[in-house]
Amino acid sequence: MQEQTQRRLRWSLILGYAICTLTLLALTIGYLISPPAGAVSKLEEAVSRIPLGIDVIDADVLMGSPPDEVVPTRGVMMNSATMLSEDNSLAPNFGPPQDYSLRTWKDKRSGATVVVDKESKVVGHWGWTDRD
Repeated sequence: MQEQTQRRLRWSLILGYAICTLTLLALTIGYLISPPAGAVSKLEEAVSRIPLGIDVIDADVLMGSPPDEVVPTRGVMMNSATMLSEDNSLAPNFGPPQDYSLRTWKDKRSGATVVVDKESKVVGHWGWTDRD
């Protein structure tokens, strides 16, 4: 009888250990596939380190690679993280429209944009993460 009790206890411990291990494995895989809300991506972290006023070449170095996309645009920088299109009714309050280049980096779930003026200086930047 005592041998049967020990066998049950042993199998209960083995089963409990297996369940805990599988649960931990599932949580780890879930974290790696989809980081928690509020997690900062590598692109967001990199773009946050770019000082305003530096040359575009230096900004590319800080980002770690050339941009995935470069798009010319015209607008008004409201502040270093907000650009208004030239036809926005608030734009005249922040100055005349100017030509800019939007340099954008993207990965699976995040992106970063650096705004460069016609003198090739960084005048703004922002990053984002897609939340499904």
